Amino acid sequence: MENPNELTIPAVEEPQPEYIPDESSTKGSESDPRVAWRKQVESSRLSAPIGAGEHVVEQGECFSNIGFRAGFFWETLWNYPENEVLKELRGDPYLLQPGDRVILPELRSKTETGDTEMKHRYRRKGVPEFLRLKLCEEDGNPRSDLEFELQIDGRYYSGRSDADGQIEVPISPNAVGAILIVRDAGTVERYPLQLGYINPISTDNGVQARLNNLGFECGSMDGKLGPRTHNALEQFQEQNGLKVTGEIDHSTREKIKEIHGF
Repeated sequence: MENPNELTIPAVEEPQPEYIPDESSTKGSESDPRVAWRKQVESSRLSAPIGAGEHVVEQGECFSNIGFRAGFFWETLWNYPENEVLKELRGDPYLLQPGDRVILPELRSKTETGDTEMKHRYRRKGVPEFLRLKLCEEDGNPRSDLEFELQIDGRYYSGRSDADGQIEVPISPNAVGAILIVRDAGTVERYPLQLGYINPISTDNGVQARLNNLGFECGSMDGKLGPRTHNALEQFQEQNGLKVTGEIDHSTREKIKEIHGF
């Protein structure tokens, strides 16, 4: 006789199996095996590439720079009905996974009227984008009023972090890298940044990237859950009042997303 508590998670492309509930389980609770089963299926589904378009997403791409290179405002692609499944499952136009596929519609011409022998200025939608950063101490408190410099594609920006430790500067949608320099009490900190290179939180390397950003060192963001990643997970779970398992469970993913911001 089969044990109704044994759960099989199918491959993404296969039909979902019917789950036979155990009458002794509590419906809707975190201990309910049906809840854990649904979360495992959803996580498996979201970690696989999504979409059916001709444009295959590469590392570092998002709707903003894809649209910029193809001549579209990013919202045009994000709200395009044929990209609805990608929009629904990814939930954020700036978080795509390599292998996702985006449908690009045909470009449409638009006519604007204007008086002759006069200068007219037109501004392209979606330009510039904005890079937003938040500087925090190890305990999560903001690092406010710190002098900073940002080098992005040959352009330089300087200023001070605000009361919440935040920095905001305009950038090209096509920007791929930056260098952040922070000066604090006579020390100079230098941080190289890869723009757009973080994968969705549903992927293991997306979890690793966010933990690294939060100061919980996982090492290489290769999606392999080795000793350093397990140790980082344990430290994060302990610091944030979660059950310490060293594994990536639903509660840990959600807490990482909450603290990291996306």
